[in-house]
Amino acid sequence: NKTSTQLSFFGYSCSLNEDKLLDSVPPESSICVPIELAQITHIRLGTLKGSEMTLESSKNPTEDYFVTDRLMILPTGISTARVIRTSIDCDLIDLYGLSSLKRLHFLLRIKSQNGLCDVYIEPILRVLNLLPCQLVCQLGESQNASNGR
Repeated sequence: NKTSTQLSFFGYSCSLNEDKLLDSVPPESSICVPIELAQITHIRLGTLKGSEMTLESSKNPTEDYFVTDRLMILPTGISTARVIRTSIDCDLIDLYGLSSLKRLHFLLRIKSQNGLCDVYIEPILRVLNLLPCQLVCQLGESQNASNGR
């Protein structure tokens, strides 16, 4: 997790028949998935909806999270590398207590070498200020009718 946000990871395979919470990872940290879960073919990224999970045992493990779609992580060869762009729609509360829909964007860099798969989660844009003064920037996203973004 090379982002500044804590992310939760969910794994899925046909044999599991559901999304399984792998772990929640703090910013700039990593996890190793145990060999018992080697059959995982898809992952999901998620952020917690509230400050903590509900105490009720839920049938759906992703119910307490804002999650991405399932992303296939199966390697397509012995040594492969690919990049996938994904996003999570979050309902955030601002300083004034107003709720707003926000989309968090991520890049997944999937590298596989000799049967081992490494997945790196990175932000879409990272601004590094090397100037001797403070930098102010404003980001926006355009929406095209052709791709829905």
